[in-house]
Order: sequence, then structure tokens, then C-alpha cells
Amino acid sequence: MRVVLFLGLVVCLFSQPLPAERLSIAVSHSIPPYFIKEEDRGSMLEIIREALQLNGHELGNIHYVTNKRMVAMFNNGEVDIIVNPPPNLKTGFPTNSILHFENVVIALSANNFNITGLDDLVDKRLLAFQFAKAYLGPEFLAMTEENERYVEFAQQINQLRHLYLGRTDAIILDRGIFLYYLEKLSQQMDVSEAISYFSLFPRVPRYISFLDGGLASEFNESLKVLERSGRRQQIIDSYFYQNRQP
Repeated sequence: MRVVLFLGLVVCLFSQPLPAERLSIAVSHSIPPYFIKEEDRGSMLEIIREALQLNGHELGNIHYVTNKRMVAMFNNGEVDIIVNPPPNLKTGFPTNSILHFENVVIALSANNFNITGLDDLVDKRLLAFQFAKAYLGPEFLAMTEENERYVEFAQQINQLRHLYLGRTDAIILDRGIFLYYLEKLSQQMDVSEAISYFSLFPRVPRYISFLDGGLASEFNESLKVLERSGRRQQIIDSYFYQNRQP
């Protein structure tokens, strides 16, 4: 009888969630609307927080550091979680995708552009995000070398300003970042003119990685709960201009 009771206790212990923890996280930089450092919020940050809370955990310190420092902190055990770990990182346990980044070409619909490939951008006044030439692949780089009117902006909201003022033909940035800054810009100028999206780049999954494999597994289960309930999409939508009620 004692053996049976002991085995039953072991089963119960291993079926329980891991003890509640306060977990630290490192991210490479502030990326509105996914991580907004100044406001301690963001769509990806909120999803991470809520998924952790479902298992009784709490998100503690958030470290905004360089990519190199982020990886070093994780490898040294200084943080429990990192955001968007490099694919060659051997430390830790990656989670399922939390959301996707999607770089798109955006133009005013009134221009009636037919953009089906990168070749269609060669003759356009084109504004992209900083370091786009490094991120968007060799074919994109080749296009920019032929386009004498290609420019990169560090402040992405200025891409939108130039678009709506007619100072550029098209802009390239993440769809979510565009919608976030569109709301900000709507408080300063008229942004009611229709726009067109051109999807020339693949959607990129974004996830986090845990030092602890058990926590990663718990997190994946919590993500499924947020997905099934519609809460994950609700969080994402709350940051986007086109999903807000007037």
C-alpha cells in the first residue's frame, strides 16, 4: 500500500505545473508595436506576459540591449528568456511562433501601381527602413544598387510622412509597424487616403527561447490557450490603427 501511495504521489508531483517564477528577458531593441520600451508595453510583450501568467509566472526585468549582448546574457544565464534568438544559437529551448513580422511595399492606391516583383521597384522613389539592404536578401540589394532614388530612414514614422505628402512613390516596412505609426500620424495629419500593400517578402515567425525546457513547454501550451480563446489576436489588433473603432 505504501508503495502504491508513493508512486501516486510521484505522478501527482510531475503532473503539476512548475513552481511560479519571476523571469527576466532580453530583447535586442525597442520595436514598436511589438516592444515599446518607453511605455513598457507592446503586442509581443503583452502576449508573453499573459502566456506566462497562465502558468503562474511573472515577467520581471526587461533588458533592451544589443544583439551581441543579448546572446551573451542568455549564454551566461543572466536572463531566463531572449526574444528572436539567432537561428544558430545552441543554448536554450525555442518556443512556437508568437506572431509574424511581414515586410511589405506600401503605396497610395491612387497611383495605380502594379508591383509584382522587385524589378517593378527599380524606377520608383523608394523609402525603406534602416539596414533593409542587409535584411531583405541579395535580390533586393541588387535592386537598390540600380535604383538611384532608394533611401533608408532610421525614423520609420518619417517614411509614412513622405508617403502621404507625395514625396515618395512607395515605402517598405513591417506591416504591423506601419499600422502602429499610422495611428500616431493620424493625430498630426490627414492619412485617410487609401493605400495598397504589395507582399514581395516572406512572413517571418517571431518567437522566444527559454533556458529551461520545462518553461518553454508550458509557454507553448499557454500560447495555444491564448490562440483558441482569440485573446492573442485581440492583443495584436489593439495596436493597429485599422482595427480601432472610430
